[in-house]
Amino acid sequence: MASVVVSIAIVSLSHRQPVASWKISPAVLLSVMSSIFVLTLEVLVAIGLTICWWRSAANGTTLKRLHYIWDGSNLLNLVPAAMAGVDTRRVALTAVVIALAKFATGPLLQRSTHSRNHLVGEDVTIKMHIAQQIPDGWFGTQGIPGPSGFATLQEWYLNSTISTPTDAGFYCKGNGTCGGSVTGAGINWGCDSTSRTLNLLDPVNKNTVVFNITSDMNYNYGQPMLFLSAVYLSNVDGSCIGTITTDTCNIIAATVEYPVLIQNTTVTLNHNNLLTNRSVVSNYTSEGDQNSTTPNSTLAGPLIGLNSFMGNHIFTSTKLNYPPKTYDGVNSIADLFYDPNPSHYTSYAYENCGLKWSKPTDYVIASFTEFMFRAALDVGHNESLFSNKDLQNFTLGFAGTELRYSSDFGYLAGAIVLMLLGLLGVFVLLWGWWELGRPVTLSPLETAKAFGAPMLLGAGYTRDVKTIIEEIGNEKVAHDGDEMIWNGVMSASARWEMGQVPRVRSRNGSAGSGYDSPSGGSVHGNDEGGNPFGNEHAIISGGRARNLGDDGSGGGGRGRGKGKMRASTRLRTIDEISV
Repeated sequence: MASVVVSIAIVSLSHRQPVASWKISPAVLLSVMSSIFVLTLEVLVAIGLTICWWRSAANGTTLKRLHYIWDGSNLLNLVPAAMAGVDTRRVALTAVVIALAKFATGPLLQRSTHSRNHLVGEDVTIKMHIAQQIPDGWFGTQGIPGPSGFATLQEWYLNSTISTPTDAGFYCKGNGTCGGSVTGAGINWGCDSTSRTLNLLDPVNKNTVVFNITSDMNYNYGQPMLFLSAVYLSNVDGSCIGTITTDTCNIIAATVEYPVLIQNTTVTLNHNNLLTNRSVVSNYTSEGDQNSTTPNSTLAGPLIGLNSFMGNHIFTSTKLNYPPKTYDGVNSIADLFYDPNPSHYTSYAYENCGLKWSKPTDYVIASFTEFMFRAALDVGHNESLFSNKDLQNFTLGFAGTELRYSSDFGYLAGAIVLMLLGLLGVFVLLWGWWELGRPVTLSPLETAKAFGAPMLLGAGYTRDVKTIIEEIGNEKVAHDGDEMIWNGVMSASARWEMGQVPRVRSRNGSAGSGYDSPSGGSVHGNDEGGNPFGNEHAIISGGRARNLGDDGSGGGGRGRGKGKMRASTRLRTIDEISV
């Protein structure tokens, strides 16, 4: 029953649990439980058949029934056993149920659990080294860019993979993505937009700036700001009248929450809500961003560093040619935002003035933001070599698939039903054990003693096998081809060597009175002790036998010669013997 309970617990507890959380898989544990169940069932079946055999013998039965009960676990004799009688039929049917339980329990338990990918969502704690502010001097001086800034610029431009440490807690485990926000040094900004029209077909507008991106430090508002300007020809109508839009943004240093996604050890910014779902923790002003008259010796703050590297990189200026079908630019940045799709123009405009650009402002702000994010990580990583000042613990939401165990309780129910039927079958076999009043076995010694085998008469009235062994366990026996012969027929000088049974030699001499054996030997016995069977139980193979009376005072006799004696009177039937 314990294996049944443990099997239910294994299947129930493992359901939807991560595979990695189980050092030993549930399938292995269930296999062990199945083996324990089968072994236990084997032991109980053996005990149950023994009890059935003895109870049947005690209540009166036939030798055929006793044989089929003893052979009850042999399915080859299932039909004869079922036809032999009620008790053998019960044993046969029980044997079928138990065999089915032993055969099917293991496969059903194995099918009750398996692993598969589950969609999961949960909160996980991640650690990251990221600076809350960029220290002055990280980007060099106000006049001379430093190596750290070049490294960050190269990482941004080449879109190098941002990797977390492989230490526990620094990466997102499982087959999924960890998403959320992490606080770090960055920027805050505010933008305004204005527009004006331009007749592209008017020759006077040749060399007009139609796409331009610039950035510069601004000190006109009481604190250092990075001023960003983006000018672009945003639209052109069917008459070639264009709309020039100008976006102006003021950028300041700030500590912000970055939306991040982490897959295993790879970190990326979530650009889907990088600009639309901003969260600013605090703004700050760095001394290194103040206007200095000695720029080459003044440590650069985050805004000046950002402008030194990213401002020069994104700078571009593009002018209108005439006729207004082409443009001239100082670099290829304008080409990245030019709209070449004919469907976005009227036919006339596309043929005569097909020039317009998409908004570059969001791209520039996003690039500045990613640059600062990478710089914050670089500062944090550098600081981690000396201390954990910039180490953060933050909570992300894990979403994805994870290999977990899935339980099939239908198969479990089938296995449990068969296990319980097997135990019920054993209970049927064990029923009535208390009626026997003593431990019993199907040892050949115990059953032979019950059948009154002559060679076991020396054990007296003992019925249990343990005492029989203690009494006559050292008697030597051998089978001569017809029946068992034992120690009483052998000369004291005879030896058992090389597996050969010594030859039987008769002994001379007699004790007590007796009669001649029809086979040439003499048997002497004494019935004066009140033995109810007289010499009927002196059926021996030329050996010594004891005639035991009811009061234990029966005389003994000694057989002579190698001949075999048979009973001179008939044996009593079961009905004539009081059990």
